[in-house]
Amino acid sequence: MRHLNSVNKLNKTASHRKAMLSNLSMSILDKEHVVTTLAKAKVVRGVVERLITHAKKGDVHSMRIAGKTVRDKTILKKLFSDIAPSFKDREADTPVSLSSVFVPVIMLRNVLLN
Repeated sequence: MRHLNSVNKLNKTASHRKAMLSNLSMSILDKEHVVTTLAKAKVVRGVVERLITHAKKGDVHSMRIAGKTVRDKTILKKLFSDIAPSFKDREADTPVSLSSVFVPVIMLRNVLLN
């Protein structure tokens, strides 16, 4: 039974899942959109929202916690100096919108994350 197991494993090992979500979140923060599958988009939304919550605090401890996921210093600086101040006045940190993009050739449901 899967009681209280809320992590979507995405059929990956823990290390692969951690690296994949880190790379996806860094791409979203850097390029501000990415095309991925719906399942990965639902999982990475929580990661990006958590990063923005840490960036809104703006202290050194939050920067170090966010630095575990965002390993590129330029993206980390962009997160704390550009992205987080735009969410300071909001209560909810929901920057990631899911819009479906259908690819008819391979019939996979891809998602554009904005």
